[in-house]
Amino acid sequence: MDTGGRRAAGRTRSGAGLLMGTAYLLTEEAVARGAVRPAFQRQVCEARGTELLRTAPGHATRCVPSLS
Repeated sequence: MDTGGRRAAGRTRSGAGLLMGTAYLLTEEAVARGAVRPAFQRQVCEARGTELLRTAPGHATRCVPSLS
């Protein structure tokens, strides 16, 4: 199965950004390749809800609330 890693690597080296979906964050590959830390993945998996942060007009990021 091609996960697009080779294509993504090429784009990243060229200086273009790359957005990864939530599903990728939950894969073993994401942790194994260092894209996310195990604690981050665990926190996402255990979350009971999310918050939507509006950072600019037309831009929003969905986040898992963290403990303060």
